Amino acid sequence: MILESTSQMTLASKQIGEKVDSVNEKVDRSLKFHEYNKMVIKNQSWEYSAPIYRREDQRFDDYTLDEAGYIEETAEQLEEMTTKIRRGEFPHTMGVFPHTDTGVDLEMNDSIPPFNFTVNNELLPHWQEFTAALKQFTPAMNLLPDNVASYFSLDHVQLNGDAMFLMKNALIGKPFQRLDFINNDNGDGARRGGMGVDAILDIVESNNHLQKLSILRNRIGTHHIERLCSAVRNCHLVELNLFNSFEPGIADRMIASLLTIDDLKLKKLKMSSNHITSVGGTILAGYLATNPKLEELYLSENNW
Repeated sequence: MILESTSQMTLASKQIGEKVDSVNEKVDRSLKFHEYNKMVIKNQSWEYSAPIYRREDQRFDDYTLDEAGYIEETAEQLEEMTTKIRRGEFPHTMGVFPHTDTGVDLEMNDSIPPFNFTVNNELLPHWQEFTAALKQFTPAMNLLPDNVASYFSLDHVQLNGDAMFLMKNALIGKPFQRLDFINNDNGDGARRGGMGVDAILDIVESNNHLQKLSILRNRIGTHHIERLCSAVRNCHLVELNLFNSFEPGIADRMIASLLTIDDLKLKKLKMSSNHITSVGGTILAGYLATNPKLEELYLSENNW
C-alpha cells in the first residue's frame, strides 16, 4: 500500500509538473505575441523617409552610369526589405517546408574593386532606414517555430564607416542562428571602412543563438584568432566557413588554435583557398585520427 501510494504521488507530481510547463509555455508564447503586435502596431504610422533618385536625375551627373544604376537599384532593394521588416515580415525564405530557413539576405551588385565612398555615402539615408527597422525586429524573430532557423547574410556589400556602425549596432544581440559575411571589408581588411572582422566578431560574441558562421573573403588576421576560436567555443558552433580569408602563414595557426578547443562541436568546417601548408595538414590529420564530431571538411586549393 505504501509503495502504491508513493507511485501514485510520483505520477501526480509528474503530471502537475507537465501542466505547469505547459502553462509557462503558453504564457511565454502569449507575451511574445504581445511584443510582436506592439511592434507591428507601432510601425503602422511609419513611412520610408529616404528619397530614391532615378539614374537620370541631375544629382548623378558626376557619376558614371554604373554608379548611378547601383545607387538606384540598391536604394530600391533596401526600401523593399525595410518595408517588409517594418510589417513584421522576414524578407527572404530558403529551403523546402518543413525544413525552411527565413531571414534577411543582402546581396548587392557592388563592383570589384568596390565603388568609391562617395557612391556609398549616397546610400547612407537608406542604410539608416534599414538598420533602424532591423534593430526593432527581435519580436518577429522570437515567434519563429523551432523547426525554422533564422539567418542574416551580408554578401558583397561594401559599407562606409557610418553605415558599418549602424549595421553592427542593429545586429548586436539579434538571435540569428546563421550569419554570413561575404566580401565586406572593401578588399583591404576594412582599413577604409566596411564590415571588418573586428565588427563581425563583436556581433558574433553578442549572439547566444548562433549555430553557423561564414566569414568569406574577409581578411582574418593573426590578432583575430583568439577571439574567433573563443566565439566558436562559447557559441557551440556546428558549422564554420572561412573560405579565402587568410594570408599565407595565418591559416595554419588558426587550425592549431581551433582544433585544441575542448569538446569542439563543429560538424562542418570549410577552410578552402587559405594557403594552408603541410604544417596545418599534419595538425588536421592528427585531429581526425581522434574520431571527432566533424562530419564534413573542405580543404581544396591550399598549399600542400
